Amino acid sequence: MAAHPELPAATGAEAGYDELPDDVGQLKAMLLAERARAARLEHILKLINRTTFGKRSEKLPADQLALALEDQAVALGEAQGLQDKIDEETERHGLVPRKRRPADTQRASLPAHLPRFEVVIEPDSLECACGGALHKIGEDRAERLDIIPAQHRVMVTIRPRMHAGAVPMAYTRPRHRRAWCQAACRPKR
Repeated sequence: MAAHPELPAATGAEAGYDELPDDVGQLKAMLLAERARAARLEHILKLINRTTFGKRSEKLPADQLALALEDQAVALGEAQGLQDKIDEETERHGLVPRKRRPADTQRASLPAHLPRFEVVIEPDSLECACGGALHKIGEDRAERLDIIPAQHRVMVTIRPRMHAGAVPMAYTRPRHRRAWCQAACRPKR
């Protein structure tokens, strides 16, 4: 094949038609050269787009990454130095570091020697929706430590669970009891 001739400098619909060769071989060579040039330009354009907008476009240069790692190493060194200083202080004063309780273990109950202050939360009414009287069948207790300056006491909250004698035991929750009472105590027509 012959060397690829350059395209005419003029552009436009009719520009350069007179300058095209009449030989089919030369026309094919020019067409192949133009396609190769277009493919090369498309490849360059894809590379530019990938470096500008691609996954790796926001990667740090090596020197910036080294600075970040250096800062992290300095911070770790400072933390280790503080821990060593704390360890020296505890050894010098004979202190024992406090051990942490694992998160999944239950807490121990509050000491029995602390005074208890009980708060009982009674229902507004001791009468059931069916007209029967509610009586106590149990209670839920919750203790929390209440710290008053120079005084510690345990707050005990009691919520009695009430039950009407006419209502079956399956309906002990107020919401269920109310529904059962309304259904059972409705006047029959």
